[in-house]
Amino acid sequence: MTAALIGLAAAAVVLAVLARRRAGRPDFELRLYPHGATVRRGEVPDAFLASCTEVARIAGIDKGWIRGYGTAAAVQLRFSASIPEPVRQRFRNVWPHGAPPAPRPPRPGIPRRRARG
Repeated sequence: MTAALIGLAAAAVVLAVLARRRAGRPDFELRLYPHGATVRRGEVPDAFLASCTEVARIAGIDKGWIRGYGTAAAVQLRFSASIPEPVRQRFRNVWPHGAPPAPRPPRPGIPRRRARG
């Protein structure tokens, strides 16, 4: 009985790790500070960055993050817990839906490989 519970717990941990790795890295990440929004990773349209600064200022948000994960058809925005749901919708409303997802930034420390011809 105890061995079965330990095996079940180990399987749950492995599944959690795999699910987290599958989620991948975000295409971009914005940090919200009292002085405005800054891009920490990736690229975002300048209009979206300015709009995020304005929405955060109006809503009184002084810290948090917004991450964008590119899918086949669109960009999925995820938010830190410090951003309430009504304000999250405001950020979604200012995302330029016609903008293509930005290219994924290269991983630091891993050299890019070139094909040999």
